Amino acid sequence: MKNGWRLADAYHVRIVEMLPGEKRPHRLAHFHDYVRLYRKSAGSFSDSTVHDTVQLRGGAQVSRLENVVHHRSMRGTFEQIEKFNAYSSDLARDMVARKRRFSYLRLVFEMPMSFLKAYLFRMYFLRGSTGFIVSMNYAIFRHLRIAKHLELKKAAESARD
Repeated sequence: MKNGWRLADAYHVRIVEMLPGEKRPHRLAHFHDYVRLYRKSAGSFSDSTVHDTVQLRGGAQVSRLENVVHHRSMRGTFEQIEKFNAYSSDLARDMVARKRRFSYLRLVFEMPMSFLKAYLFRMYFLRGSTGFIVSMNYAIFRHLRIAKHLELKKAAESARD
């Protein structure tokens, strides 16, 4: 306790996405709120190889930091494609390990629906040609993770036969 207030056990941090070439985040930029600062006694990272989420113990007092993190996850298309290719492979392996199931219809609709999610709902259409390119790459990434998952699952089934 310091000056009548108690420090929280964990803090949410707003992470605002920045696209290549942006000097500051677009005012309607997509963002996530994540717990990124916490006491070890209040929580820990989950046991996932691909999702870095903090699992807080019951009763943990959570507060929010005022400032935001400007997230520059890619410098350009080349880097984004490499990252999405590696990440889709990791996700596919994780989904197989967790015995996730997808229909082949998901393979058909994943790409167009993901493009619409990024371009319209995340409002990348407001960010010009870069927004369009990032939306298309995101849709391809989402498609690849399902396609790779189905391929790994099929290979595992063939190995058992």
